[in-house]
Amino acid sequence: MTSRLTHDPNTEERCPDTSLWTHRVTVSFVLWVIIYILATSFTKAAFLGDTRAYTSSILDFIRGEPHSFWEDNAFWEFGHLLWRPAGWLAFRISYPLTSLFVGSEPRAHVAISLLGLSWIAGLLSVLVLHSILRAIGIRALAANLATLAFLFSQAFLNFAQTGVPYIPGLLLLLLSVYVLVSGASDLLGIWLTTLVAGAAYAGAVCLWCLYVLAFPAVALVPFVLAGGTTKNRIRLGVQTCIVAGLLTICAYGMVVAHLHLYQWRDVHTWISASSHGVDNIRGLSRTVFGFARSFINMGRDGVLYKRFLLHDPYNPVSFTQLFRLSLGRFLLFYSFLICVLVSLLQSQGRKLLLGLAVSAIPVMGFALFWQGGDMERYLPLYPLLFVGLATSLCGDRSSRWLKAFALVIVALTIVTNSLALSKLRLDRQKQIEVDRIAQLQPTLKPGSQVVLLDHELADLTSDPLPSSAHQDALPTYVLVVVGNSGVLRWRQDFATMALSVWENQADVWISSHALNSRPAADLNWVEGDDRRISWNGIHEFFSQVEMGTRIGGPDGFELMPPSPHNRAFLQDVAGGRTDIHWPTPTYTTPSLPSQATLQAVSPR
Repeated sequence: MTSRLTHDPNTEERCPDTSLWTHRVTVSFVLWVIIYILATSFTKAAFLGDTRAYTSSILDFIRGEPHSFWEDNAFWEFGHLLWRPAGWLAFRISYPLTSLFVGSEPRAHVAISLLGLSWIAGLLSVLVLHSILRAIGIRALAANLATLAFLFSQAFLNFAQTGVPYIPGLLLLLLSVYVLVSGASDLLGIWLTTLVAGAAYAGAVCLWCLYVLAFPAVALVPFVLAGGTTKNRIRLGVQTCIVAGLLTICAYGMVVAHLHLYQWRDVHTWISASSHGVDNIRGLSRTVFGFARSFINMGRDGVLYKRFLLHDPYNPVSFTQLFRLSLGRFLLFYSFLICVLVSLLQSQGRKLLLGLAVSAIPVMGFALFWQGGDMERYLPLYPLLFVGLATSLCGDRSSRWLKAFALVIVALTIVTNSLALSKLRLDRQKQIEVDRIAQLQPTLKPGSQVVLLDHELADLTSDPLPSSAHQDALPTYVLVVVGNSGVLRWRQDFATMALSVWENQADVWISSHALNSRPAADLNWVEGDDRRISWNGIHEFFSQVEMGTRIGGPDGFELMPPSPHNRAFLQDVAGGRTDIHWPTPTYTTPSLPSQATLQAVSPR
């Protein structure tokens, strides 16, 4: 192996002359640019995250209507301190160019600026990772395969095509690693390397605060990957983390001063607002599944796992059905991970193995206690993980069958994620949602609200571009968000919303799915996922409401008219009457699902 991790002078390549080296670098650069453009031309994001919310927040700031610091969509958000300012700056710079093909719609200009930032950051991330692998001496074939796996990992390929800050932050983290790997070993060079690497890492944290969990990786990179004496390597890692910490504190301090948050109570409120009300999404099962999902698309497998683990009485899934329908990819991923770790052990990449283990502690630990099922949660581990993959593929002492198995899984990941995120598939999925609301849109009055369950019409409601999302004609209200503190007051909030809409002479339309006595198998609902709410409670609530006109079939919508009975009932609910008793969650004995149910929950 030719990497610095297992230096072997007998197999080391001779240094090429400058012209040949320049030619190879140029060809490699052009090749990866082409591959990245092709990959993002035939795929798109299946999950846009908060792209639309960021777009709206920047638009409000431009119009002089900034949110208060404690609101979810504040311009200066603790969790993503510099992302909205970066989007605003990108909008100002790119406006003369985007106006040539977008028109005068300001929302489209802001959205394209955010999407462009992430796309460019994704391209640069691919180039920087490949440069890191080559800088530490990984052979070309292994470096290319690891870079391909990185490019087509689900979290990266998805978020590189959104307007969220995860990939720009990852780029800065990778830049910090690259600077530490290629930095000089003399005293002056160490301080210059420290300042550049520390600034890059601080920028990553300011784009997404959870990149702070990567500090063990940053501190250990010089010791694990870089050359030079042990003393200099340890000094470089420690100094970089100190510089990054000081710069991050300065950035947050200036924003705190700008917002006039002079009391700890106000600072705590500002920090708490960045959680967006999420307070009940944790657990080992979410973490184990979310980690695998970060790399390979699992379809709707997460829903099946939760239904199996929680013994969902409405849509039960047995172990046999789980294994047949979806468990294969899950087991393959963890088998692949074990192969990589064993290969590192066999190839004497033990320092890297130690670095991976130490770096994983804060990332996996945090995931256990907060939203471990989210695929972006594991991005802070990506730099060392893919260095580890490349090293395992490059090791001369590792077993051939281990490397062969790893290659098969990498190929499977590329194919699986490309198909899952293909534009043809996702456009077809969006068209189904467009067709679903086609009959409803002409009937909507100004100010009306369409009540949906969580994740319904997600492709339309999350798209920041008005021309493709029809969002201006479809104002939506999500009834409940599982794992959010709002589930404790969903009835009161719904009643208040409906009464306000009726006061403005508008209508309230409710998704037919929310009115059924049991959740449909193809919904993402899992009974017991949040013990504070049950489907029985939702059904009991709406069974006391009079319903009117129905549009569409089983996937349609029903009008909730402002009848005297409905007004009186919702006024009592909104007022918090204590004599209204709601049922507690009830569970029936799980039975074997029918063939129709199995077909409905099968991955599509």
